[in-house]
Amino acid sequence: SSAASRLQQWWHTEGSAQFSQQGPGGTEPGGWRPVDLRTLRGAALPCADCEVYAVIVHYWPCVGFVKKDGSSSVQRKVFVVDQSSGEATQLVLFGQHAEQEDATFDGQPVVRLTGVRAEEFRGLRGVRLASSGSMTLGCASSAASRL
Repeated sequence: SSAASRLQQWWHTEGSAQFSQQGPGGTEPGGWRPVDLRTLRGAALPCADCEVYAVIVHYWPCVGFVKKDGSSSVQRKVFVVDQSSGEATQLVLFGQHAEQEDATFDGQPVVRLTGVRAEEFRGLRGVRLASSGSMTLGCASSAASRL
């Protein structure tokens, strides 16, 4: 896809150098560890407090569900491609992140996700944005502008 091509081009021209300067174990201000999706998906579980720059290439409608404690919540699944090599995965958003208007996700926006976690749920490995995390769509950072 064109999103994967843009990410690959950025990664090979300068993104990998930025990542290697920080290293996968380094942290950004605020305690976030910059990682790519391949590293996150292969990391020992649980893996938390990660930062990912990606492009949202597909999204599903926001849906409600009932938690174990009986309270209601909402979730939305998005399909993202990251900067490393076009690696793609489904990411689950909860609460206010999931409730944004569908139009917010149109047009394959670049997104900065902080507080990303890889966990196991019901026997399946998954990637989600923690409720304490943040999602910046159309972010204006120098790294994101190259995607």
